[in-house]
Amino acid sequence: MHHAQLTSQEILRLRQQWLRRLKEASLSDPQAELDALWRASTNNPLPLLASSNLTPKLALRLTRLVERRATREPLARITSSREFASLTFRLNKACLIPRADSETLLAAVLELIVSPHPVRSVLELGCGCGCITLALAATLFPNPAANPAAKLFCKPRRPRLLASDISAQALVAARHNAQGLPRKLPVRFFRQNWSDRKSCKKHLSSQRLDLLFANPPYIRRVERIMLSREVARFDPPLALDGGFDGMRSFRSILRYARQTLRCGGFLVLEHAPRQTSVLKALAQRKRFRHLRTIPDLAGRDRVSVLRRHSS
Repeated sequence: MHHAQLTSQEILRLRQQWLRRLKEASLSDPQAELDALWRASTNNPLPLLASSNLTPKLALRLTRLVERRATREPLARITSSREFASLTFRLNKACLIPRADSETLLAAVLELIVSPHPVRSVLELGCGCGCITLALAATLFPNPAANPAAKLFCKPRRPRLLASDISAQALVAARHNAQGLPRKLPVRFFRQNWSDRKSCKKHLSSQRLDLLFANPPYIRRVERIMLSREVARFDPPLALDGGFDGMRSFRSILRYARQTLRCGGFLVLEHAPRQTSVLKALAQRKRFRHLRTIPDLAGRDRVSVLRRHSS
């Protein structure tokens, strides 16, 4: 049974209504928002006005999506997906939406792995949907059939990649994303609380890691009321709340790193620009040397590279 198609005049009228609703919600570019919702609901690359197959059922669906976006629900939540490092990842409610800032973290980790330093084992703490570790794996384990030159940029001996999260629901998304990539990548996901010493020993036994990295929660509790509605209402609190001073997770991770990193091993952490000096002082007290801080694309301090003292 074929559904009736809306006429071009009806499509134009609906389009004007949708744009007006998005504009009323103070979204900066209603047209771009509507185009993104259209593509998400139809998988149709053609613009809305160029489409001739808009049915009343599809129009109703799009109306509901416009209303969700007008309440400031992020597009990534509406579509349950987000692009990161040129790959698309599925999300659920337990996953933080990947940010472009975290590509700075990815680049810093990759730089250490391909450096002359021996890096045989890498663990991400709080992996969420798995986007950083899976993007790292896709770079380190290129598909020669798709890009024969890619293997020239990687070490012959590639590291073992591990990723953990405290949320079982987030790990469901991470494993789903691993299976959804064009080919199988050697990443092991497991559930772990980095504040729990027993959990640490259970999964890593006596093995020492060469590199540990994380984008932990670092929002100060008082700052949460100042977050945008998109973040405060739709991102998981567990992935945002850094405690009273925003440093709670960093203290736990530094303790964890003392247990799990070999002497001379690297710890790479994403953080807020204002936390650079505090993190540096905290790391020194825990016998980590601050190597450098890397700015994000906006020029703000975003990632610090630390190294455990050799003794």
